[in-house]
Amino acid sequence: GLGELDNVYSMEFDGVSSSISIPEYIMPSGPGLGSTVSLWVKSSLANPQDVIIGGASGHYYPYLLLSGGNIRLIIKAGAASNEIISNVTWVADTWFHIAITGTGGEVSGSVATYYINGVNKGTSVNRTPTLTTIGSYPNASLNWNGHIDEVAFWNVVLTDEEILSIYNATTTGKTAYLNTLSTPPTRWFRMGD
Repeated sequence: GLGELDNVYSMEFDGVSSSISIPEYIMPSGPGLGSTVSLWVKSSLANPQDVIIGGASGHYYPYLLLSGGNIRLIIKAGAASNEIISNVTWVADTWFHIAITGTGGEVSGSVATYYINGVNKGTSVNRTPTLTTIGSYPNASLNWNGHIDEVAFWNVVLTDEEILSIYNATTTGKTAYLNTLSTPPTRWFRMGD
């Protein structure tokens, strides 16, 4: 299986002003290009409605809200956005693994595939935002309130099996060692390590 690292840390965000600036990451866009974003998230809120990773105004990947108590994920670049409404019920104070793979960026036929806890939950048209911040968005009302951990970006589409392996290799006090995947992440923010 996938290697593991010790992990007893994550980053807590207050939903008001806390965020982390990251070097600008532009999602790959064009025929034959792909990407993956992977992260862990939890909140004590019963009804979170917040951006997890944001960028310029109108850019985020993803925005987590609830629909009928289930996790809904939205990706947005500029004026266009796409989403899935999953069959996964949100539970406060519980860690969820979220991954989104994207092909093609915003070219015709592009696809975003959404995963929650290692399981494929559906697809939409892909978007290719420019990302600069973890835990917030220019609109302060959309700042994340809770914890975020192990944010990673790839310039390739990870397989269903690789995404499931990230989920399965993360247990109490341990997290997946992402560099042991066949393609290591382009960027990996351990969040508090």
